[in-house]
Amino acid sequence: TKTDGGGWIIIQRRINGNVDFYKTWKEYRDGFGDIENGDFYVGNENIYMLTSKRQYELRVDLEFSNKRYFAKYASFQLGAENDGYRLSIQGYSGNMTDNLAYSNNRKFTTFDQDHDDYAGNCALDYT
Repeated sequence: TKTDGGGWIIIQRRINGNVDFYKTWKEYRDGFGDIENGDFYVGNENIYMLTSKRQYELRVDLEFSNKRYFAKYASFQLGAENDGYRLSIQGYSGNMTDNLAYSNNRKFTTFDQDHDDYAGNCALDYT
């Protein structure tokens, strides 16, 4: 089935629950999981390399209680590692709350590298 015309690159899949996403900075940088058959994250460095070359859209699809939701951003970019893989998104549309709005222009955080503005560590406190 084509989503929104097709041509999308899947950067994360969480369907089976067979992969723990509570990972280190290095694991999120490099990517993890089973891209062929299961849940995975393609890696921040790969996303940075891809989005630094040209403008991309981002689409997030969720299914909850047998209902489908989506968020789409007209512009999506992830910064370099030396800038904490800072997220840049613009141009939201969709049928769910813009849950990434707070993360726009903010650095990536893991339990072992805290780059968020929160007094604690979001990766530790919201797992």
